[in-house]
Amino acid sequence: MKNALLVLFFFVAIVNGNAQALSTTKAYPNPTADVVNIHTEEKTTFTVYNIAGQKLKETAVTEDDYTNNNCCYVVKISLGDLPAGKYIIQGVSNSSTLYKPMVVQKM
Repeated sequence: MKNALLVLFFFVAIVNGNAQALSTTKAYPNPTADVVNIHTEEKTTFTVYNIAGQKLKETAVTEDDYTNNNCCYVVKISLGDLPAGKYIIQGVSNSSTLYKPMVVQKM
């Protein structure tokens, strides 16, 4: 059980091919009270789950999310409507899957 809890606190990537693109994915701020910004190098679908594994939100990166300044896609996910607590953001691309823990705090 101790190892299972470590998954909640560390970035986890399950690789199907090229690990580089999703391994550089960043999500901030963490913790957040409202919007989380996600920077990724490839088109990815992000899904937010609660700790019980219930799917709460889903958004896909589009061409409109691409920024030339950082050479990556930037997507914003609003978490402000969720209660305070721990969540998991899953990112799925053509090459890999990642899981990122996220904390929502209410001020």
